Amino acid sequence: MARASESATRRGSGLQVLGTPEATLKAWADELNNNIRQRLKMDPSIKPEDGWGVYFNGETGLWEPEDRSWKTWTPTYSASGNMLFTSVTTHLAEYKYVNKNEVRLRIRAGGTTSSSPPASPGRQLRFTVPLPMHPDELNGGGGYADQGGNPKSCVWWSLANIDTIAIGLYDAANWNLTSGTEFRLTVTYRTKA
Repeated sequence: MARASESATRRGSGLQVLGTPEATLKAWADELNNNIRQRLKMDPSIKPEDGWGVYFNGETGLWEPEDRSWKTWTPTYSASGNMLFTSVTTHLAEYKYVNKNEVRLRIRAGGTTSSSPPASPGRQLRFTVPLPMHPDELNGGGGYADQGGNPKSCVWWSLANIDTIAIGLYDAANWNLTSGTEFRLTVTYRTKA
């Protein structure tokens, strides 16, 4: 009988029994993982279910984790009608994939609303999204707005034909023409397939 400190091979299995139970289990787990990797490498048609957060890497021949970390982007800002949204500071603009064709973004930006001609406010502030929207995307939600220290609720909706999110005040009023106009949103939308 082999002593605990010696390596031995189990009959017919090819698996080694190592000095400690932990070392033996780790070796067996590594062997199993290597076998799975080889099987996936030989047959890329074996694939995990959607939503498992993996993709097939053609270079390595392995299924690898999707990158779901937050990334930053630089939005472009505009407004509807004769309103202008200028001197905009982006405090936060980041996005990440939540699944294969869906993106979540967080944005906080502030600037000055004015108009040309003067006294002609508009109803929408707008910003571009980091990745193109699905052409059939019809989405919307709520958020927070502030105009010179006056907090307000706002709503957003997608303008998929121009890969833009529009933001309006909850009561459908025009935005005040003032400095210190800010909005904060979390948006989820489908990307182009």
